[in-house]
Amino acid sequence: MSVVGFAVGVTVSPVDPFPSPWELADPDPQRWDEPLSAWLPARRGAVEAADLLGQIVVAEAKLAALRVELVMDLAAARPAP
Repeated sequence: MSVVGFAVGVTVSPVDPFPSPWELADPDPQRWDEPLSAWLPARRGAVEAADLLGQIVVAEAKLAALRVELVMDLAAARPAP
């Protein structure tokens, strides 16, 4: 029986916090002044609108769960005196 092994190498190098002068600071800039509704099709049927609302509810629930986890992490890191 032959044994095949694997190895993983890691290289550590200092990272410059500033972008290189030949790179864009943000290669994919987003416009934050336009509403999110501008990203969606202009006309939606009732079924598509209901589906989008369902997706929003799910996303909000996930964000609420993440908020609770972060609050619990902060509470665990700073126990009451």
